[in-house]
Amino acid sequence: MKMKLKDVLEIMAELKRMENVESSVEFSYAAMKNFSVGEPETEIVKKIAMQSVDGAEEYRTERQKIIEKYVEKDDKGNIKTQRQADGQNHYIFVDDNQSKFLKEIDELNKTFSDYIKNVEERQDKINKLVEKEIDVNFIKVKLSQFPNKISPRQMKVLSPMIDEEEK
Repeated sequence: MKMKLKDVLEIMAELKRMENVESSVEFSYAAMKNFSVGEPETEIVKKIAMQSVDGAEEYRTERQKIIEKYVEKDDKGNIKTQRQADGQNHYIFVDDNQSKFLKEIDELNKTFSDYIKNVEERQDKINKLVEKEIDVNFIKVKLSQFPNKISPRQMKVLSPMIDEEEK
């Protein structure tokens, strides 16, 4: 079956999340085998994504210094964040230091513009890579053999595992 690599990665992530879900023997077997089928593909993408980009350590060190300077910390010295409406965690700033923080980050980004350009180029290559179609042979199981407690999202992601010929 031809699938985009990003869809294979999504199936792999879902199978990993479901590894402790109680299910039929048939589904468990298919999930284990399908994980083995997709694992080499995910490992390739992980290796590419984890490759170091020149300047990464220096950039992270300087960025962390700026964070430490402007962001609130808890009693244990950990950086404080707060989940916002967009679902992301955002820093909580000491006093009204957000504008100072953003200005220094902007200056840092200008100083490390080559590094940032290289990171963006690598990300573009990864984005193009995961859009490629690959041939995968997932084992299929009958819908009746899927776990009883499965969300609509999980069902959508794992739909390539459904044996459509069930009667």
